[in-house]
Amino acid sequence: SGNGVSRMGDIIDFEVYNFGHMFTAACVHKRITGKDSFLAIAARTADYLEHLYEEAERTGEVQTAVCPSHYMGLVELYRVTDNPRYLRLAEMALQVRDLVKNGSDDNQDSHPLHEHRKITGHAVRSTYLYAGVADVYAENGDESLSTVLDAVWKNCTEKKLYINGGCGALYT
Repeated sequence: SGNGVSRMGDIIDFEVYNFGHMFTAACVHKRITGKDSFLAIAARTADYLEHLYEEAERTGEVQTAVCPSHYMGLVELYRVTDNPRYLRLAEMALQVRDLVKNGSDDNQDSHPLHEHRKITGHAVRSTYLYAGVADVYAENGDESLSTVLDAVWKNCTEKKLYINGGCGALYT
């Protein structure tokens, strides 16, 4: 475009984050109406996301790991359609996120997912990440994901939870 803005040009534009909510909304629409129209749009978007993952694996350049609501959305697509492709895409998303260069604790991508033992950074982003990881684990039973989830849960509830149940007011 003429204004210097490009698709997937800035990871902080949250484009893939919006995909995740669209996937979830399409699944709810299908459950409520029985219609496939919105689900068809979600499927085409998942095709696009699959292309992004394949490109990330090829180049090592990842633009899909901020506020990862799409992890949950892809698992919901799997649950609604019974198409194993969507679960594979969610698993691929977890693998691709480890290719992030110069990640940060803020986005929980400073080190590979399977090394996570402490909950760090942005509370909402970590919630999306670990909820998506939990969804993948619930479907594929990968115990290495359970190890991560158990460790960050323990760290959060034993070290970082306020007496009122709140968490995440400050970066730690």
